[in-house]
Amino acid sequence: MAERKNKRKHTLVLLDVIDPEDPHKHGRGAVVDISSGGAAFESAVDFEEGDPVELRFTLPGGKVYAMNAVVRRARERTGATVYGVQFQDLGFFEKLRLKKLISHVTKN
Repeated sequence: MAERKNKRKHTLVLLDVIDPEDPHKHGRGAVVDISSGGAAFESAVDFEEGDPVELRFTLPGGKVYAMNAVVRRARERTGATVYGVQFQDLGFFEKLRLKKLISHVTKN
């Protein structure tokens, strides 16, 4: 197995998952790990490898972070699927926001 480019940090954060090409295809999920390159989340919403998704994290205080990603892996679990996604279209400011988000959601 190839080594990851970005170190993943384990966490458990609720999020909204949206298919930007089908607004009726959305639901809740939980991020189980995150890095500057992507994340893994569990959800009962059905996505296929290659599907674009928008992940919306709502932090305490109401701050919302939205990240565009593409589904790279899907693994079935009882009652949900674990998806591995790769973040897309990250410019300089998006990378800064992501770094802040990772810092916030991985605090112990």
